Amino acid sequence: MAKRFFRKWLPNPDRIRWLGPLRHRPDLWHLNRHSVSRAFAVGVFWGFIPIPLQTIPTILAAWLFRANIAISWGVTWIINPFSLFPTIYACYTIGRLVLRRPQLEFVIDFSIKGIIPFLIWFGHNFWNIGLPLYLGSLILGAVGAVISYFAMQIAWRYFTLRRWRKRAHRIIPHKQNVG
Repeated sequence: MAKRFFRKWLPNPDRIRWLGPLRHRPDLWHLNRHSVSRAFAVGVFWGFIPIPLQTIPTILAAWLFRANIAISWGVTWIINPFSLFPTIYACYTIGRLVLRRPQLEFVIDFSIKGIIPFLIWFGHNFWNIGLPLYLGSLILGAVGAVISYFAMQIAWRYFTLRRWRKRAHRIIPHKQNVG
């Protein structure tokens, strides 16, 4: 995988002052197959977990697993806005199936009059929704992390070998058949 592709989008660690001493650790900013693969795994895992301030556990997990911090953080935030509602529904459904719980019936009314009854219903059913949601989030996050880790390993190796072949072809041109 071309390091140039990632370098083009990554911030300079010295400009991210709120990271404190973590911005001076070069192992958390390396761009190699292993650190980028771990970063994708960490980012995908925390992208599935519906909690506020996902950046904090993402950065802590990137530090713990020596993954690239910027890529972990970016992957988490790319996943969330585009797939928030389908992800939450999928996590809830997986958790509900694992726990063998029936699907809760509800209708969402987006008018001002419908919000209060929905909030009351949600408050009464929080544990019936929350437990399957977070269990499904952990399951899908772990599966997504493993898949993204190996997919990035394979993609990095593929693009590296392709670049090597192009370079070898440029350096040593093939002989033309002279009949």
